[in-house]
Amino acid sequence: MVHAFCGVLRRKPKSQKTLRLLLLITVSAIILTFTNPWHHLYYSVFEAGHVEYGPMFYVFQVIYYICIIAGITVICLKHTKNSDQINKQSILLILSAAIPLGINTLSLAGIFRSKATLTPLFFGFSSLLIIIALGRYGLLNINNIAIRDTINNINSGVMIFDINNNVSYKNKYVESVPFLASAADTHQFISALSAASGQTVPEDFSSVEIGVGGQFYNLRQSYCENQRGNRVATVITISNVTEYHELASAEKKLSLEQERNRIAQEMHDSAGHTFTMISSLAKMLRFEAEKDSPDVSSMLTNITEIDGLSRSGVTQLRCTINNLRDDEFTTSVTKAVQTVITAVRGVETELCIQGNEDDRYSFCIREMYDNCRETVTNALRYSEASRIDIILKFLDDRLEMYILDNGKGCKKISEHNGLRGIRERTEALGGTVRFSSIKGEGFNTMIKIPIKEVQI
Repeated sequence: MVHAFCGVLRRKPKSQKTLRLLLLITVSAIILTFTNPWHHLYYSVFEAGHVEYGPMFYVFQVIYYICIIAGITVICLKHTKNSDQINKQSILLILSAAIPLGINTLSLAGIFRSKATLTPLFFGFSSLLIIIALGRYGLLNINNIAIRDTINNINSGVMIFDINNNVSYKNKYVESVPFLASAADTHQFISALSAASGQTVPEDFSSVEIGVGGQFYNLRQSYCENQRGNRVATVITISNVTEYHELASAEKKLSLEQERNRIAQEMHDSAGHTFTMISSLAKMLRFEAEKDSPDVSSMLTNITEIDGLSRSGVTQLRCTINNLRDDEFTTSVTKAVQTVITAVRGVETELCIQGNEDDRYSFCIREMYDNCRETVTNALRYSEASRIDIILKFLDDRLEMYILDNGKGCKKISEHNGLRGIRERTEALGGTVRFSSIKGEGFNTMIKIPIKEVQI
């Protein structure tokens, strides 16, 4: 689009003095010709077979030549200054003026003599060239007009600075921006940006974003070069990106709201359930203690369960707080597991890592965090373990996690909400999970998630 901007140059209206001068020349020539019989200044003698030119004829010839030469010069300069090329349309228009001019000059100077009057013939040839320019190539450059009108009506600002750093074009949008409307050159433009935004904007910026009065603008600067590689113009586009900032702010608020809801749900599902169980066990313990002959064994069992539930509840709460304080755990599986281990108190934990983690494993960070936390919580709650070992294996085709505790174990494994959640999360990623336990020898969790299958 930058090339299109480079082709759009602001067409400055001709000065009133120039228009009046051209009109005066035309009217004067007509009046002088029609009144020649009275003053004989244009033609001294105008008879059949004999014509003598008067002084005003040569004066107007000089004026005509100046106008034609000036027109040819303007066309050449316009097409060569910025693009180093002259299109076919311009060549035809130049020839249509230059050929009759040259023949007429040679005739008047006596260099070229002919019995026939050649001027009408070459003016006819000139007309033919103009017709070709009109019919084949178009008198007006429709592409430039269409591009200019389109750019002038888009909902973004476009400014073009010439080689002297002066504004050569600005569309309607720029003129509607108060702090840019009066900028006439690069220095004024940069000064206006810096003053309005309160920040220093360098002149050689490629892209910059500023805030002005609650509105945000993104500015991009690019350069146009001719065929020799010389810079001939600077294009700056201005876009109002306030809507994007508002959307980003709304999205951030929504994300915060979703995070609050997630934490509330997590607290309700985990901590709420834990505290409810503790309260129930405490009531049972009190009921047993108030008996005349309390069952000490039952009371000790309740106390043990309360201890396990309390520790698991604290671990879950710490995991939730760590989640709020530091999002770095979401950058890798290793950090996610370390977050869980850091929250554990009263039980020895050790993490063993085999292989090297890279971006291929990032798709399951949240699931591995939840699985590890749920498994560790269950160990603290039910197993009475004094040690938990976690092994992470980063293999070429899969990720494996082993969580082993030295607790009391169990004869039969019943998958309730916690274990069922681990299985569902793992299988949703195409992986497998296995739980194993032997009475008195602890509880083991083995999770395997394939890498290639998930990426496909």
